[in-house]
Amino acid sequence: MTTGHDLTLALAARGYSCLNLQIETPRSLAEKDAGAHLITGEYSRMAQDADLFWLDEIIPQAVREVNDDYFAQQATALTRPFLRTLRVLRAAGLEPDLLSAKGLRHRVLQRLYQTYCATFERDNLYDNAVLYRLKSPPQNTHYAILDETPLPALAFDYLNKKTQGYICRIGREDMGVSPPSHSAAKRFEKVPYPTATGKIGVGGNIFSNSTVRNPRH
Repeated sequence: MTTGHDLTLALAARGYSCLNLQIETPRSLAEKDAGAHLITGEYSRMAQDADLFWLDEIIPQAVREVNDDYFAQQATALTRPFLRTLRVLRAAGLEPDLLSAKGLRHRVLQRLYQTYCATFERDNLYDNAVLYRLKSPPQNTHYAILDETPLPALAFDYLNKKTQGYICRIGREDMGVSPPSHSAAKRFEKVPYPTATGKIGVGGNIFSNSTVRNPRH
């Protein structure tokens, strides 16, 4: 959101009209689409980092169920690494039953993930994964996405269905390195850049030569 507002300020400073230009993130866009459905369904937004506190209870429970002495001793120190893993799995749209359960460590992770996902359903909570799975109404709105935008699998699926060909990329063809696999540049690599006249500079230079100087009195 901060980057988007910086871009609109830069455009305005250079005299370009920003009328009807709205700045959104994939999350905020999905929340606008699904807001009414979630409210009528009595869903609540998960408070930030609330899932960190869930793991304080979930980890000891999972450890007991699989009888893992090692994790019983290390559980407290592993809370944040486990949380990062669970968030990545959920953002990728992977179901708990698809995780491997061949080894003891795998069974611990699977049991943690099962309980983690079940907590959302039990408490009627929603996160990004819930939002991106809800049906998005088709619109003939034109969208532009920054190449650097991170897009986990569910976020990409949501945007791909919503934009339906009405999307272009903001970036540059040669970034010097291959873009990350989860970035918009890679996910939408077949999407063209918009046609433009004149010289287009690097985003970081967008404010150059456009400083507004106040006259001295």
